[in-house]
Amino acid sequence: MTYSINTTYTFTVEDYTPPQLLSAFAVGPKTIRLTFSEAMRLIGDGAAADALTAAGHSFAFMPATDTQAGVAVVATSVASVSDTVVDVTTDIELSFWRTYRVTCAATIADDSGNPMDSTALSVEFASWVPPYWPPDRRFSIWDNMLSGDDRQGDIAGDLARLVSAWQDTLDLQLYDLDRFESINDIDTMPEPHLDALLEGLGNPYQIVLSALEKRKLAAQLVASYQEIGQDNAIINLARFFLDLTVTVTADNASDQRWVVGVSEVAITTVLGPSAGSRGLYSFSVYSPTVLTATQRQYLNHIVRTVKAAHEHYIITDPSDVPEYDPWEIGLSQVGVDTIVH
Repeated sequence: MTYSINTTYTFTVEDYTPPQLLSAFAVGPKTIRLTFSEAMRLIGDGAAADALTAAGHSFAFMPATDTQAGVAVVATSVASVSDTVVDVTTDIELSFWRTYRVTCAATIADDSGNPMDSTALSVEFASWVPPYWPPDRRFSIWDNMLSGDDRQGDIAGDLARLVSAWQDTLDLQLYDLDRFESINDIDTMPEPHLDALLEGLGNPYQIVLSALEKRKLAAQLVASYQEIGQDNAIINLARFFLDLTVTVTADNASDQRWVVGVSEVAITTVLGPSAGSRGLYSFSVYSPTVLTATQRQYLNHIVRTVKAAHEHYIITDPSDVPEYDPWEIGLSQVGVDTIVH
């Protein structure tokens, strides 16, 4: 037996549930990832209800003891990771090995316009810790650089408070020193340092590259300078930048040209460029695949950069079909413009 539905209805479920801040996690020295219970308003228009408004997120240092110091930070920007997750960036690095509390403004709303649950506006989280910290490092001012008399004489804890502030600054300097090796390594240096390295190497290629492509270029740039003026330079750079396999053919490259005193009339030959003509210094770059406008622009840039100053070139692909108007017996007239080919 077959049954059918006589009447159907459509309806919309209204969202009246206020969002909650579920967790906070430090993903970097100045970046804290916040996770909400539902999709949030993420327009980025600066409104108080928008989760991407930096002013809607505040941070407070939560000292474990009354002698523990920590810096105060302010949110400067917020980026969306997903509809329920955002990354908040602070103005300076949070103190290492510390506990902070992040509080969202009660005006922040979900994508249905419901403001935050007033009972779930704040969470505590551990600040970011450098991934590498030598276990045998002896740079604790309190433990390694003060005498026992100094520590025992600090009855009120004022010295401990001062030393804690000093230690915070020292730890940040040690972290920077630990990163120095990675800053000098092409494979690990931050992208701004990579851009500076390429500029220092005289990078002539104005082509948009990813960070990985910049690292590869930095490693090969000096070696590529040795090929400038050669066919290999164009071929290798087109493959590197554009993932294209091109061929380069000089107009005077044929080995079948007539040579005075050597060639014979009966031998098949090619009429080469005459002395002093631009054909002697011209070449063609051919791509077996049809070039996009951007690929053609970049390939032009590559060729102009590496060719010799006196050379001329043309770039062609399968879409560049030559048009001929040849002579035809019984049709063509002597006075009509034509092309010899």
